[in-house]
Amino acid sequence: YRQLSGQGERFSQVFPDLLSDTSHVRVGTSYKGRCISSALSFLHGAYGKSFRVSNESEILKTKDIRRDCEGMCHVYEPVVEMKSERDRKSDRPHITFEHQQNHLLRYYKECRNYVTKEGNKAAWQAAPNKYLTGSRMTRLTKKMGERLGIQLSPHDVVTLHILCALEVGVPRLMSNSQFCSLFEENELYVTAFYLDLMRYNGKMIPEAVNSSCVLMQDGLNFLKQGRGANLKFAHTETIFPLLEHMGHLTEPMSAKRSLLEREFYGDITPLGSNFFMVAMECPDSSERIVQTFLNEKPIEFPNCGSPCKLDKILEMFPEEGCDFVGVCEGRGFDLYSCLTVEMAALSIMVVVVIEFIRRCFC
Repeated sequence: YRQLSGQGERFSQVFPDLLSDTSHVRVGTSYKGRCISSALSFLHGAYGKSFRVSNESEILKTKDIRRDCEGMCHVYEPVVEMKSERDRKSDRPHITFEHQQNHLLRYYKECRNYVTKEGNKAAWQAAPNKYLTGSRMTRLTKKMGERLGIQLSPHDVVTLHILCALEVGVPRLMSNSQFCSLFEENELYVTAFYLDLMRYNGKMIPEAVNSSCVLMQDGLNFLKQGRGANLKFAHTETIFPLLEHMGHLTEPMSAKRSLLEREFYGDITPLGSNFFMVAMECPDSSERIVQTFLNEKPIEFPNCGSPCKLDKILEMFPEEGCDFVGVCEGRGFDLYSCLTVEMAALSIMVVVVIEFIRRCFC
């Protein structure tokens, strides 16, 4: 809660004009309670306790919203209709809030071809598993086992890394733990590489990257036509492919890369990570320029600079170039599928031959 409410407070201070007219503020989340909680926490930071959203009663019925919002749910009183004249004249912000935008914010789960490939874990986990049994992890596992006086497996060492990350990221849950002290300087880089390789191979499947265009187009259409703010609250899996689709990530992640000299890091999207595209107009011009921010820091728009003209971005990412159906439903050449069909046909043929022989000689 504190992280997201702090973001909302800072955002409202840096861009007060974007949030001032709540009739031009749109909020969207996936159906997940933690995303709804993040959105409500952000709005609380931006507006204080007085904000209201368009369908509060329905939102608060979400299965895990009360568990996820860290004791702050008393802030969100389910006021759906302004019943009295005094209420109708109230200046409390009333914000359009949609909490079922899964087609935009969980686009990868709506993409059949991505779901199929993600389900084939043996394929995309092959490289991370090879790294796990390779020289880097073998040396680290042996070294830590000797130091701690116990026998460890590479999986054990990775688990200790994850517990260390929880110790740092969620101290209120891990207040008495000392998992990070089990690692010596630079050893965490070895296990971090494995976890990042798993993230990259599992989340950056081409169908996920290409299908993220639906979210990109939603943002560009708003920047082109709208005013105010179009705020989306989603998942790590939502941001990673979008960044690659836009060109922020261009170097493939592989086990041969250096532990440190690489482009992709999992902490590009830490807890509470954020990505903004902000369109601005100069006083004497109607032309819009766009500044992008990643985790509240300005970054250049790939192949365009900083800031970048909106018209150029629209040329780089035309709406007709977003073929979600073709990416997600189309069937390209798939060696695995072809082999499966061939093997099935061969099996049928063998059965027929065996049946023919049985009839001839019995």
